[in-house]
Amino acid sequence: MSKLAPKKSVKSPAAKAASEKSEVVQASPVAKSAAPVVTPKPVLAAIAPAPTAAAPKTVKAVFTLKAPAAKQVQVCGEFNGWQPGAAPLTRQADGTWETSIALRPGRYQYKFVVDGNWIHDLNAKINVPNEHHSLNSVIEVLA
Repeated sequence: MSKLAPKKSVKSPAAKAASEKSEVVQASPVAKSAAPVVTPKPVLAAIAPAPTAAAPKTVKAVFTLKAPAAKQVQVCGEFNGWQPGAAPLTRQADGTWETSIALRPGRYQYKFVVDGNWIHDLNAKINVPNEHHSLNSVIEVLA
């Protein structure tokens, strides 16, 4: 004859969760008349996202060159990797060539390329010698 094991009482998950939520702890085992203390559940505080750095402001720098006989004028400098095709100027009716480039505040060296010839800006306030024994013009962009 086989013996059956006694059945264990099994609580449903919902009943188990309900009994765990209202956990009561006595203040002291001696003072049974003291009010029960309910242990609070931890509250997660909302944390504000860290502010993101604003993109650096740019300033419109205008480059102009009087060259009425020129067929093509470009400006090259530290701001565009000295690439001649990166910043072409547009011819105006009076023979002046012009373009504007958004630059961050700072100091930049540059030159014009007029029909394939590199020249410094004769109207620049500052011109500095370069390693090619010629001059680079300087523009200072202020915020």
